Amino acid sequence: MVQKKAKDIPVHLTPQLLLEFVHALHRIFKIGNYYPAGHKIVDQAAESFSVSLKKVAETNRTVSVQIDEDSISVDSIEVKTPSKAKDEILHILQESSIETIRFDREIT
Repeated sequence: MVQKKAKDIPVHLTPQLLLEFVHALHRIFKIGNYYPAGHKIVDQAAESFSVSLKKVAETNRTVSVQIDEDSISVDSIEVKTPSKAKDEILHILQESSIETIRFDREIT
């Protein structure tokens, strides 16, 4: 996968924001395995993910998550900050043979 060069990364996509987005994605995957749709905890995780998605997307309609052998990227920007949640969602997606997820922020 081709990574964006530092000069091409939008200023709002800080390492912290990207990590928060990956954490929200991880949370929605994990909670979705344990609670039924409509449960308060699922709704809270979905709302948190939605807020994070809008922050990352900013003016873009979609956000892409790419999975490689040992990394996860958001819109071709590798999330380098170490995190247990990041490692776990990377493993979950790899085990499912998922290479790319595209989110459209207009879909609810």
